[in-house]
Amino acid sequence: LGEGYSSKLSPWLATGCISARRIWREVKRYETQRIRNKSTYWLVFELTWRDFFHYMGLSQGNKIFAPGGVVGDQTPWWGSQAALQRWKDGRTGDPLVDASMRELKATGFMSNRGRQNVASYLIFDLGVDWRWGAAHFEELLLDYDPCSNWGNWVAAAGL
Repeated sequence: LGEGYSSKLSPWLATGCISARRIWREVKRYETQRIRNKSTYWLVFELTWRDFFHYMGLSQGNKIFAPGGVVGDQTPWWGSQAALQRWKDGRTGDPLVDASMRELKATGFMSNRGRQNVASYLIFDLGVDWRWGAAHFEELLLDYDPCSNWGNWVAAAGL
């Protein structure tokens, strides 16, 4: 949470204003001219995951949108629409989840770690179908990208 947790490059990537290759080149240039550090490592790491989810979308097609994900799981979801709404509104009672969801609603941003936390909470604590979370993110994220969003959600659900 907060302003300094992210490069804020993801909306520009999602809309095609800058390429992952260009960011990677600039990171490598920065590391050569200045310093290699945890921030540069994690930026390249996240670019790699972004590419992974794009390839996953290409190879799996519509399975990334299916109830059972790419593995075809048939386990029923037990969560309620009321629980989903509390999650969307940032009123679950979990301070970290609630702060992350309120930040998303107010700004259209959420850190990668925040996304993982709130996805896990929706899926495993509330028992809500992961697709409702993915659809909500699709509506609000400034950096929405189908493969990254749905790929991350299907991975969070273990599907």
